[in-house]
Amino acid sequence: MLSPDGTQAAAITRRSVHVFSLPDLQPVESLKHGAPDSSGVGLWSHAGIQVGGSDGLLHGQNDEGVPPVITASGFGAFRAATHTDRITVWKDDNRVNIIEPGVGELAWSRIDRDGQLVLVQPMKGPLLVYSTRTGKKLFDGGQETVNAIEIAVGGSVVAAQLTSGGVRWWDLARNQALELRWPRAMALSGSGTWLGVVTPKGAVKILDPETGRDAVHPPVPLAETPISRLAFVNRRPDLLVLDTDGVLGHYDLSEAIREGRPGEGRDVLDFKVEIDRLWGITGGRYAALRLPSDDRCTVLFVDLQNNDVIHEVNDLHPFAWVDAETGYLLEPGRSGAIIERNMDGSERRVLRSLPGGQWLAFNQRGILGASDGAGGAIR
Repeated sequence: MLSPDGTQAAAITRRSVHVFSLPDLQPVESLKHGAPDSSGVGLWSHAGIQVGGSDGLLHGQNDEGVPPVITASGFGAFRAATHTDRITVWKDDNRVNIIEPGVGELAWSRIDRDGQLVLVQPMKGPLLVYSTRTGKKLFDGGQETVNAIEIAVGGSVVAAQLTSGGVRWWDLARNQALELRWPRAMALSGSGTWLGVVTPKGAVKILDPETGRDAVHPPVPLAETPISRLAFVNRRPDLLVLDTDGVLGHYDLSEAIREGRPGEGRDVLDFKVEIDRLWGITGGRYAALRLPSDDRCTVLFVDLQNNDVIHEVNDLHPFAWVDAETGYLLEPGRSGAIIERNMDGSERRVLRSLPGGQWLAFNQRGILGASDGAGGAIR
C-alpha cells in the first residue's frame, strides 16, 4: 500500500504491517494490525492503515481482532460461543461476559439451563468449569477428562464421558465425585436430577447422580437391539433413545414412576442414516436429531405425537446445536457470530462479537441490543 502523501509504503503480512520510507525503502516501523486471518487486503487513508480480516471488518493499527466462533451452544435465554481461545456468554440480546481460560485453543463449551455455569473443553487440556457471572474458574476435571467424548451440565452436576471408558461426574454443590467404568453413553437431565447411561449390553439405566444408584426402575427395552444414544426431554420425565439400527424410541416415564414400575416406551421412527446427537425439546412434542455429512450436517425435527419429520434443515455447520428449551438452532457464523434459526431453518437473529470488546445483536428488522461503542467498531 502507498501512503496518501506518497512518502511511505507498507507491506501486509498475516499479523503485521511493515512500513518503509520512499524512495529508499528504509524500515520505519512494524505494527500488529489485529485483523483475524488477513489475506493482505488493506486501505491507507488519512485516518491511518486499516486491514481487512476474515470477520468482514477493517481493523486499525493495534486493534484487537475477534477470534472466530468454533462452536456454539445454548439453553433458554443463555448462549455460549466458543471462540478460538475464549468464551463469550450471552443472555437474551446482551453479551454479559467474556471468559479467557488461557489454555490455548478450545474445542467446545456447554452452558447450564439456569445460566450459572459454563463447561469448557480445551483442545489439549482437562474439562474446566467457570462461573458465567464472575468468569472465575470453579473446577478442573483432571487429566482423565482430556479429550472427553462428551460433557454435560445440569444444576450443580457436571458429567464427562471419558475416552478411557465410562463416565465420571461431580456434584459441585456437595463437593463429591462418582465414577462408573462401564457406561458406553450418557445423558444428563437439564436439572441434574437424572443421569442416563447405556450398559455394555446396550440397555438403559437412569441413575441418581447423588448416589450412583438407580433413580427409577430401568425402562423396558423396545427391542433386543442395543441402545447407542439417549437424551432426556427438557422439563419432562421423558426419555429418547436411539438404537444401533437407527430406530428412535420415546418413553413417558411419569406413570411408571408414580406406580413404581419399569417404564414402557414405543418406537417413533426408523432412520437409515447416522445420527450423532439427540435433543428432547420442552413440552415433549418435538425432538431434534443431528445427521453428520462430510463437513456439514442436517438437523431433523420430529413430531413425537404424529411420528413424523416436520422440518429438515440442511447445510448447517457440523457442530450445529439445538436449544432444548426453545427448539432454536444455533450455529457458528462469520464475523465472530452465532446465527440463531427457527426450527424451519429461517434466520431468527445474530449475536456478534466485534473488535475492541464491542458486541451487537440484530435480526432482519434491526438492532436488538448493542454495546456503547459498537458503532465505532463497525465503522
